[in-house]
Amino acid sequence: KLTRTLLVASLSASLSASLGVSVRRSQLNNALSVAFDRDLNGKVSFEEAAWGIRSFADAPINASALDVSDTLFRTNRDCGRSVAHTNDAAFVLDCAAEYARKSLRQQRVLPRDDLELSVVFNHYDPEPSLSDEPPNRPGPVCEDIVDEAPRSCASFAAMGYCVASCSPYWHGRHNGIGHHEARSVVASYSAAAADFNVTMLVSSDFHMEPWYDTSNNRGQEAGGDYRVSRYVESTVDMRYVCRDATEGGEVADGCPVTNRNDPPLNFVNTHIDWFFQHQSGAQTISDNTYDGGGDGADGGDGRVESSSSDESVVVALIVGDVQAHDESQDYMQQDWIDNIYDSTSTVLQEIMSDGRFSGPDHLFLCAGNNDGPHSSIFVDPDNEDDMKASWAWAQAMVDNGIVTNGLQRTYANGLTQIELFNSTGYYLKSMPGTASSVFVMLLNTNLGTDNQVQNAAITSDLQWIKELGASVLVLGHYPSVMDSGMNNPMFAGYEDVVFHTFAGHTHVADDTDTAARFTQVGAVSQGGTVDNGFFVGSLVGSGGELASLELTMKNNFVRWKGPRNTVPVVDSWQCCG
Repeated sequence: KLTRTLLVASLSASLSASLGVSVRRSQLNNALSVAFDRDLNGKVSFEEAAWGIRSFADAPINASALDVSDTLFRTNRDCGRSVAHTNDAAFVLDCAAEYARKSLRQQRVLPRDDLELSVVFNHYDPEPSLSDEPPNRPGPVCEDIVDEAPRSCASFAAMGYCVASCSPYWHGRHNGIGHHEARSVVASYSAAAADFNVTMLVSSDFHMEPWYDTSNNRGQEAGGDYRVSRYVESTVDMRYVCRDATEGGEVADGCPVTNRNDPPLNFVNTHIDWFFQHQSGAQTISDNTYDGGGDGADGGDGRVESSSSDESVVVALIVGDVQAHDESQDYMQQDWIDNIYDSTSTVLQEIMSDGRFSGPDHLFLCAGNNDGPHSSIFVDPDNEDDMKASWAWAQAMVDNGIVTNGLQRTYANGLTQIELFNSTGYYLKSMPGTASSVFVMLLNTNLGTDNQVQNAAITSDLQWIKELGASVLVLGHYPSVMDSGMNNPMFAGYEDVVFHTFAGHTHVADDTDTAARFTQVGAVSQGGTVDNGFFVGSLVGSGGELASLELTMKNNFVRWKGPRNTVPVVDSWQCCG
């Protein structure tokens, strides 16, 4: 694995101040080729590019003190708006990785020469200035600045220089350690006896429709699927614009919903807004029931009575299917692969907008059958189109920080967490606020129960969690795979580690099966849905013990009650019973 430290070390001599600009650029081009073309065959595959994009930071970097992005620059917008310069090898590599992976959504391999500096940075709009020296400091590379004068990082980064190289210094500073230690710190976990209260939005099956036709055309542009109301002009420029006719309609102000079809973006947003307006009253510890706020049995004001003085942590567990039904090239004008990336990214970014969650480590999303290629995420490695679609979905998850190498887990053949995810859709994360005593495991149930690679990772992670004395929540989309709960054969021997399991898919919700520790989650989508709603619950720990988690329709299910053909509003969601 090419880490940030290894790359910078390999470049430090070649990028020294004594080298001329042309030599430095040549050396950097050569280093980029090695970074991405791992097998040196002259071509870069999607997997090789995926390894590069997270080479320098396995978790988002908090650089808010610099008034710049709080993650490494690795998107088209970020790479295009800043000063790209050859002295900051980390910045150049992340931007080259973003360019490579976007290109590889449409083809399996990319000529290595396409990753030269001139090609990469001509791609961005607006095209960033490509500089060879930091301002007012001719000579040293950014790594030298971090070593010799780390406090200069603030002034340099504020001007757009050395942001990537300086990020370990800032990460260390915000965590109370020096910049040298920040580069080499290794994650260590031990389940501590902690008191915590994690408030959970448990939601599934958004099926967000990018081209919503408010007239309910009963699948006219989706092969007759009555759940879908999509208008004809399904182009990238029309995404999230609602219209009042299947063809040539007017823009529908406010996007009134039909209560029959996969919903528009603003409808999906209202359920998240409801949660944040009411989550301060999530559950009482005593009876694990939700009080919608005011005059609650928990003390009169509807607030969580936490067993700790710490502020309650808020997370979202999303059990798959954020894409609408029938999102294939047959039923849209936008490129199908780009749509997968855009739809997944939009949902994730909307959930995190306006500071509603504290960052991507508070979001958990597993693969559904309508995410990526239908029922086929990473199912058939020999199907070129399905793999492109699978990688587009996976890329959106990694680019938005949902999947990282933050736990520093390694799997068979030395695969990192991201590398395993990019071939299976499986990943593991720590539950924030629980002092590493609870983890969340996200399965790709499209693979069924007998995929050897995923099953080996499940067993490896369960053993690791058990050795920590911790517990795990497990999310998987298909109830046919998940409804046996902790008794699932995939968890054999680790039943005591599996605290709770969740599934979606059916658009039907049900009370927790407490014997199996399994909850069936309803749907936010209105298409073919019986239980149009979501659960709200709390994960509570006290003195090293987890309180039982039981979600019921009566106490925890928030249901849509809005009238047909009206603009969706927050108050149309009602809890409970």
